[in-house]
Amino acid sequence: PHSMPVFSGTLSPDQSVIDGWGTKPLLAFAGIGRPQRFFATLGRAGVNLVQWHGFADHHPYSAADLAALQADANHHAAQLITTEKDWMRLPLAWRDQIAYLPVTMEIDDLSGLIMRLQKGCNATGKLSAPKDGTASNDANGSKDDAEGTGVVDG
Repeated sequence: PHSMPVFSGTLSPDQSVIDGWGTKPLLAFAGIGRPQRFFATLGRAGVNLVQWHGFADHHPYSAADLAALQADANHHAAQLITTEKDWMRLPLAWRDQIAYLPVTMEIDDLSGLIMRLQKGCNATGKLSAPKDGTASNDANGSKDDAEGTGVVDG
């Protein structure tokens, strides 16, 4: 089979949002493939992360989940924070109470990606399927066990 090109990049958190939080305690939660990466990003950014909860990818947050997270946040006098992906899937009534960390994807070889996309477009401007019929879900094809909880003693 024909080899598909792989393009990589780096997600960079919005530093102005991070700076806006200052030393405010944050309680993070995420239902993404690797929530520990989100928590590590927050840690590297130097935020005051007092607790975190990892959920399975695409976790459907119930009213009970959100109430429990809010109770934990209240216990720590913390602001709830999640990924932008999770924030978009929250019920509208909860969005005003939960912050998210905006990120920007920086593609390592952007011009190569653009060239490849242009090359793959047919005359109508739509992407044509690869001739060998292959498809790919993600860059590494794996999924970590993503659930977990953490607390920082302070």
